Amino acid sequence: MGITKEKIKPYWDKRAERYTKVGGWGPGAMTPEQHKAQVARRVAFICEPGWCPKNRVTLDYGCGIGMYAGYFLADKYLGVDIAEPHLAIAIRDNPGYEFKLIGTPMFVEASTFPQLVNMEIFFTATVLQHCSDEVVDGLFANVAKANSGGFTFSIYEYANPDWTSRQTMGRTPAQYVDFAARHFSIAETKTHDHMIHGVLCAHTMIQTNAIRLGGR
Repeated sequence: MGITKEKIKPYWDKRAERYTKVGGWGPGAMTPEQHKAQVARRVAFICEPGWCPKNRVTLDYGCGIGMYAGYFLADKYLGVDIAEPHLAIAIRDNPGYEFKLIGTPMFVEASTFPQLVNMEIFFTATVLQHCSDEVVDGLFANVAKANSGGFTFSIYEYANPDWTSRQTMGRTPAQYVDFAARHFSIAETKTHDHMIHGVLCAHTMIQTNAIRLGGR
C-alpha cells in the first residue's frame, strides 16, 4: 500500500525520533558498524562506475540523515527532507554540505527550489518505497512543474512487488519509469538489481528530455 499523503509526515517524524535516540546511525537492533556497512554496500551498488556520477548537480530527495551525501561533491549537492531531526544529524555529520527542510510529502514547494532549474541528477534512495502511488505520482508531477526536463532520475528502492505492507510498496523499475513517463518525455532508461539482507532492490536511471509531456 505505502503511506498516504496524510500519514507520511507523522511516520517520518516518528522514525526521526528513533534515529535521534540511537545516536543517528540507524533504528532497531542494528549496530553502528552494521549500519555503516549496509550504507557502504548500497553506495557501491548505486554509484558504481558509469551509473550515478558524483560530479553532477544533485538534489537528494528524502536525504534523511545524509547517508549518501558524502559520495557527492559538496558544492554540487543539496539534500532535502521532511523531518527536522534527520536534517540535524545530516548537518552534523556532513560539514560543508547543504540541506533544506521541505514541508510536504509530495514536494509541492519544488518550484521554490532554484537548484531544480540547473539540476542534473534527482537522487532518491529507500524513500519512494514507503509512499503510496498517489504520493509518488504527485512527486513526479511537482518536479515536472519546477524542471521541464533534461536531467536524470536516480531511484534506488525495493523492487519486489510482493514485498508490501502498510508502510512499504515494492515496485519494479518499469513502474517507476511509468510514473516518470506520465510527466516527462523519456530519452533513456537503465536498471540493475541486487539482494541486500534478503530483499531485492533495484537502481533505476531515467534520463528525461527537455520537453515535458502533458499529464494523462
